[in-house]
Amino acid sequence: MNAAHDLRQPLGNIELSACYLNLLLGEPGGKVQEQIRNIEQQVDRASRILSEAVAALERLRNQERAGNLDLTKSATAAVT
Repeated sequence: MNAAHDLRQPLGNIELSACYLNLLLGEPGGKVQEQIRNIEQQVDRASRILSEAVAALERLRNQERAGNLDLTKSATAAVT
């Protein structure tokens, strides 16, 4: 799960930067405020996608541990 952590770190930094920009530059209803809101929404979307991907990977790993799935065979079949 290191990859998930490595991806969440820059997302957190982007989100924090957008928050600071909002505090420093945002005027209600302005174009800057609109763009900052867009950044925040996209960061939230990326974070949700990442969380869903990590959860799906965990489910697959649990199935493999239970003997219900062989990821090695599935991956080999997918690329050949």
